[in-house]
Amino acid sequence: MTKISIAKGEDIIARTRETINLLDGIRRVVGKGDRVFIKPNIVNEAPFVTGEVVQLETIRVLVEECFSAGASEVLIGETPTYRRQTETIFNIRGLRTSWAQSS
Repeated sequence: MTKISIAKGEDIIARTRETINLLDGIRRVVGKGDRVFIKPNIVNEAPFVTGEVVQLETIRVLVEECFSAGASEVLIGETPTYRRQTETIFNIRGLRTSWAQSS
């Protein structure tokens, strides 16, 4: 059976954690030693509020939760679109910089 969860509130980090918990936690799909690939749909410069692209805080929570569940590696990847190359979008969004600084 497919499960979905919805959380409301201003705090994106709290909402993301709540939705994961409502789905029985990340350990339901990620275990010790797993290699995880996250494809976040960061394909253009659309404002995050449009829902067209995933907020960086959501990705950060997913990465943290995967490591907390025992993942040995978490990769973030994307597919280039007709509009922009993936690396360009990651740089515009500060994705590379934000995680490089938090390591």
